[in-house]
Amino acid sequence: VEIELDEKMILEFNGVATQVDYVPEYEYEAIGWLLGTIEIGADGTINQTYTGGKSLKLKETWLYGENSPGVLITLTEASIQGNYDAARQSGKGTLSVSWKFLEEAGAGLDYEKYDIKRTFNANFELLAAYSEPNKSRGQIYFEAIGPSVWNITYTGKMYDAEKQEYYIGSNTSVEKNEDWGGVYAFEIKN
Repeated sequence: VEIELDEKMILEFNGVATQVDYVPEYEYEAIGWLLGTIEIGADGTINQTYTGGKSLKLKETWLYGENSPGVLITLTEASIQGNYDAARQSGKGTLSVSWKFLEEAGAGLDYEKYDIKRTFNANFELLAAYSEPNKSRGQIYFEAIGPSVWNITYTGKMYDAEKQEYYIGSNTSVEKNEDWGGVYAFEIKN
C-alpha cells in the first residue's frame, strides 16, 4: 500500500498477529483495541492522547468460581509518541496506557471481586505485517512489549482464625511484569 507523504495516515485496529477482524478475548490482546486508531501526521509524527471511558468485556477470568461473567476493562488514559516512515513502512516510539480491570461474581460468602488498576509503558515498533492473513490484507503490525504494573484489590472469602469463621474481606497487592504486551494489527484507513 503506497501512501502519499503529503497526507496524514490513519491506522485502525483490526486484530492481532495471525488474526484479522478480531475482537480481543484476553487482556494482553486488548491494548490495540483500547487505542482504536493511530493518527500519523504528514511528516510521519505520531503524537496522540486518548481519553478514558472506552470499555470491552473479555472472556478472560481471574476468579476461581465458574459463574464469572468475564472481565470488564475500561481505558483510563493513553498516549503515544513516535514517528513513522511511510516509504520504509517502519516506525517506533513510546506508548503509555492505563486502564481498570473489573471482575465480580457470586453473593454472600461466595462473593468475589478483582478490581485492578493497570499501567503499561512500552517502546513500540510499527512494521509491515509479516504473517498471514494480516500480510495479504496490507496490515501494519504495532509491536509493544514493556513493563506492566498491576495494583490489585481482591475481595472475597477470608478466614479469621481467632474467631474461627469466614468473612468477606479485601487485600491489596502490587505485581510487576517486565515483559508484557503483544503484536496488534492495524489497517490503513485512508
